[in-house]
Amino acid sequence: MGKAEGEMCRSLRAALVAAPVEGTIPDSEDLRRFESALEVYLPGQLGWRHGSFDGFRFCVAERLDSDAAVFLGLALLITDQSWTLGAHPHLA
Repeated sequence: MGKAEGEMCRSLRAALVAAPVEGTIPDSEDLRRFESALEVYLPGQLGWRHGSFDGFRFCVAERLDSDAAVFLGLALLITDQSWTLGAHPHLA
């Protein structure tokens, strides 16, 4: 497991502690650390060699069960600073 992936997992687990099952994940330092780690981790998973993210804005961040979450929102592309509709990742 890489550094970004490890940080992403740790911070998401910590953010989930503050959220009720089937409830909203509240804004927190842990959620912001998760977003930062996602900026580093996700481009490699998408096979991008030159593109990257400069931020995320989730309009939906919900805990589905004890160890799963769903996020829906916008992603800021670093190349041209444009916002794009992000994917709908279901993390378990």
